[in-house]
Parts: sequence; C-alpha cells; structure tokens
Amino acid sequence: MNAEYVFRTPGPMASALEGVSLFFAGSGYEQADGGGPNALTFLRGSRWQRVLSLRIEEWPTTLRVLLLDISEEETGVLLRYNVQTGLHLIGALDKAALEAETALLEDYLLTGRRRSLAEEIAPLRRPVLIATVLNMIIAVAVVTWIGVMGDFSLPWVAVAACGVAFLDGVVIMAFADLVLEGAQQAPRLRDPGDVSRVSADQRPGPSESA
Repeated sequence: MNAEYVFRTPGPMASALEGVSLFFAGSGYEQADGGGPNALTFLRGSRWQRVLSLRIEEWPTTLRVLLLDISEEETGVLLRYNVQTGLHLIGALDKAALEAETALLEDYLLTGRRRSLAEEIAPLRRPVLIATVLNMIIAVAVVTWIGVMGDFSLPWVAVAACGVAFLDGVVIMAFADLVLEGAQQAPRLRDPGDVSRVSADQRPGPSESA
C-alpha cells in the first residue's frame, strides 16, 4: 500500500528536519541511511506483526519524508508511505490511521506537543474491533450449537465455526470501512477557529447575500 500526504509548517528547513527526526524517533520508527540532504527515511514494524496484528502502524513500513524549501519562514513536508500489507484488506480505517499520524506530525512541528497515535485513532478503531469480535463470538456460538444439536463431528464443527467467524469478521470490518468512508465524504461545518480567521472582505456583503 502506498500513501502520500503533504502540508506546510512554519520555520526554516533545518528546524523542520530536526523536528521530523525527533517525532518519528519517538513513534516507533528507526531512521535508515540514504535519505539525502533534504530527506529522511524511516522503518517500522515487522513481518510477524503483519500476521498477528490488525493495526497498520505495526506492519512493515518504509516512510520517506521530503522537505521542500518554500521560503525562509515556511517549509513543505511530504510523507510517502510504503506499507507491506500482506493479505490484509485495506480500508478507510487504515488510511485514516496514516493520515492521523501525519496530522500529529504537523501538530508536533507547530506546537512541540507529542500525542499518541493509538489514543487519537482509538475512537474510530475501538467500535470497529468490538463489533467485529462480538460478531465473531456470536457466529462461533451459533455454529457450535447447531453442530452439537445436529450431532455432527466436533472437528468439523470447529472448522465450520472458525470459517464462519472469519467471514463474519471480514464482513463487519468491510461494512465499518464503508460507513467511515461515507462519513468522511459528507459535508461538514468549518472549525470555529477557521471561521474566525476569515477576513471581513472575504465575507459576502448584504448585496451579495441577498
């Protein structure tokens, strides 16, 4: 999976370079060689976690950060993710996690405040995982009850229960991704802080709003 995000941050390139390095060093990444004068390369995750974990931030990831010299007072930051997803189905929740990490970097460069990605993405991730686990447990219970009542062989009942639970989990996660993707595309009100920064000459006058 490849993903790319870009934003601007106040300050010279040297300051942004140091901030990016400090942020990812404290976020589970290891810095790799060969980044270049205006670029940094980071590595994270492992092959075992790609099998055992459902969290995209624990899978093998190569992150390349490019810094763009816009002016003496502003620097552009470009993040290019390359995530080895294996057999995982990638959805809106996984993309939201990477986008959230980019937003946390932007906030860190602006304020110096470090926030946990796991905590910030939990309100999105926790309901999906809870719903998935509950449905899988219910599926196992129902299939097992049917198998026992029908006097089927227990090994085959176990195989059937695991298969149904897996498919049920995939369906629930896919449904949650569709809901999340639809919610992200729905129109939203501006943040009050953004609205307050709109200058008076940009707002429509009485004749324009009539």
